[in-house]
Amino acid sequence: MKVFTSSFTLNTVDGTEVSDITKLVRDAVQQFPLSSGIALINTLHTTCALFVNEFQAALIDDLKRMLDRLVPERGGYRHDDPRYSDCERGNAHSHLRAALLGRSVAIGINEGELTLGRFQSVIFAELDGPRRREVTVQVIGE
Repeated sequence: MKVFTSSFTLNTVDGTEVSDITKLVRDAVQQFPLSSGIALINTLHTTCALFVNEFQAALIDDLKRMLDRLVPERGGYRHDDPRYSDCERGNAHSHLRAALLGRSVAIGINEGELTLGRFQSVIFAELDGPRRREVTVQVIGE
């Protein structure tokens, strides 16, 4: 069993931004001499998310609207209130949205390739941008 780790940086432009990072993850995985294993893709931040789904414009718009409905930007959150929190960014909604979506994904590797379905992509969601974000890819296998 071997373990390899790599990372890459994303520079986001918008407050909420959703990107297909499958190629970046695939490139990171293919630099390692493995034929089978598991890739753990992880963001090192609490206000962005990673998940696997179809990357299609209408679906991404639906995702953003769903997040706005479930976790409105100004929802009276304690994290945004200086009486309870020292956070000055007013970004509780970003933390809560990230908690719903998750910060890591595990994807199988077979014959050196990510095991993804025809319509599956690795998707990164910036929820408190613009920011510079780091994503790690740890691969375990042989």
